[in-house]
Amino acid sequence: MGGGVIVPIALTFGVIGFIIGDTISLKKTKLYTFMATGLTLLLSLVLTYVAAVLIFGVNVIDKMISGLQQTQEFISTTLVEFGELPENVLAQMDDIIAFYELAIPSFIIIVSFGFAFLIVVLNLFVVKRFGYDPPRFPLFRNMKLPVVLLWSYLFVMLLPLFATPAQGSTMELTIVNASVILRFLFFIQGISFLHYYLNEVKLPKWLIVISTLVAILLSQLTVLLGVLDVGMNIRAWI
Repeated sequence: MGGGVIVPIALTFGVIGFIIGDTISLKKTKLYTFMATGLTLLLSLVLTYVAAVLIFGVNVIDKMISGLQQTQEFISTTLVEFGELPENVLAQMDDIIAFYELAIPSFIIIVSFGFAFLIVVLNLFVVKRFGYDPPRFPLFRNMKLPVVLLWSYLFVMLLPLFATPAQGSTMELTIVNASVILRFLFFIQGISFLHYYLNEVKLPKWLIVISTLVAILLSQLTVLLGVLDVGMNIRAWI
């Protein structure tokens, strides 16, 4: 019904369905199912991207960067027409576009695993409705990242101070993507700690939802909270 364009999507979801069914039949944990689904989806996206470039000559990433550059030109032109082009704004826009171009791999990884999480949750809900007993995730508020990720994060943050990477180099690419992924993980850890604390003080669920929204808006503080939770074990004080 959808034509040839839908074939990669159909194949991807077919493989994901097999992976989820296989992990359930082998009685794997829900975390194992989630990781297997995320890796499968990530690999499928990479293969689809490579096939689109080699077979159809379509580079989605280049089109995204071109779209950002066109948006930059439109904004700068609009500001010039109104006579309010701030100083260094074009340089700042160039830096933002360069950052997003470097961080595309980490964004793809985060989106892949985020979408995989939704797929697993929805499918295991359907499995449960069919009378099976699917695996369950541990409570989100009890989540605890390994300390090695904290040391990795500190290493990635401090590395540019001792060795400035060349623009567009592999080192810069690695630092940018590692920092994005690690910051996202500590952001999730910060929200987990917030849920743990609010549950311990017996606050109502609607307040937990509002607090989560505030934590998303104050993401910088939430990341710091996640770092402290892993590094200092502040849950023990509670």
